Amino acid sequence: MKDKRLTCFEAACIVAGNGIGGGLMALPFLANRAGWPGTLAVLICAWAVTVVLHLMVSDMLLAAKNGSGILSLFNEFLFKGRLKSALTAAFFILLSATLFFNLSAYISGGADIITGLFGFSPAASKLITYALAAAVPVFGLKILGISEKATVIMMFAAAAGLAAVSFARGGNALTVMPEGAGSLLALYGLAMFSFSALFSVPQAVDGLGRDAAAVGKAVALGVGMNLAMSLIICFASLYASREVTEVAIVGWSAALGLPVKIAGSLLILFAMLTSFWAISLALSDMACEQFKIGKMKWLAFLCSTAPCLLLSLFSGATFTSFVGVAGGAVAVIIALLLLPAYWNACGRSRGHGHGHGRGSGRGSGRGSWRGSWRGRAPLVIAIGFFYMLMAAGAVLAAF
Repeated sequence: MKDKRLTCFEAACIVAGNGIGGGLMALPFLANRAGWPGTLAVLICAWAVTVVLHLMVSDMLLAAKNGSGILSLFNEFLFKGRLKSALTAAFFILLSATLFFNLSAYISGGADIITGLFGFSPAASKLITYALAAAVPVFGLKILGISEKATVIMMFAAAAGLAAVSFARGGNALTVMPEGAGSLLALYGLAMFSFSALFSVPQAVDGLGRDAAAVGKAVALGVGMNLAMSLIICFASLYASREVTEVAIVGWSAALGLPVKIAGSLLILFAMLTSFWAISLALSDMACEQFKIGKMKWLAFLCSTAPCLLLSLFSGATFTSFVGVAGGAVAVIIALLLLPAYWNACGRSRGHGHGHGRGSGRGSGRGSWRGSWRGRAPLVIAIGFFYMLMAAGAVLAAF
């Protein structure tokens, strides 16, 4: 389809699909330690912080004069002077490597599910996962939006079915008090990583015709769907599982049987695929923008994602190790680069007004969730603090 325009719900599903990933089944183990009131408070806090950061990114994209991706934001708002070209090239390499590890994680994780369900060899399962993962985004943004919408709906249907069985047959008392502050922080770190959909924001901005109000709704709804899915999985699995395991589906299926294992495994596989779809298209678009590729974007997509398949096949690394590298790199990008870029964008917009560049008119000022750029210091400091907490929580969650 040549038409790239998305509906608001399709854009929200791209955001949700990007965020709903492999960390989903790890949340209940930490939630059990945090207690159900703490889990509810932590997940809502993670949702709010994630939405604010993603809206900051959308505002920068709407204000940008050149380009429409994450890399273009740093090129315009952060990298300056004689070293600008060198810094842009270096960051392109860093960001590409980060996304390679991220996508390799989803190939390895999806392959583990396929091997467990059908008994294929690990190598064959990785090839099957890559084929399923590449079949959608290679056709562009509109097909991605339609596919994400259909898959997210199926995921919620599966989660609702699992919840219904769990609450009908389970009966375990939910913990109330957290084991300690560390348990809450660990849950927060994993939730923030699970909710992150940073690379889908440019797709929402482009697909919604740079309409700031529509983008804001899509971001809030998309991360909200991730929140809803996480709450369903956490409370249903905790209520049903006699033993809460590190990977929730293990204890969950042990308590409720094979049908739950199959449904839960397919839910995880869909989560891996939807995350791969959004991130791989972001990687391909970044490569096309960097190398000025206007035609044969499908070939650029295959060339930019094939290294991820090779990495998963021959590196010997596991899903957990891939996610650890990717998660750490994304945290560094946000803390050290994204927030300073936003600060600079705020200063430029305050000095020149809203109506400049490609962000003028409908996509720039009208419908913006803030209405002005004033008060940027408290916002940047607060978000930076919450992402430092995320980094600390991620370390606690890992160990």
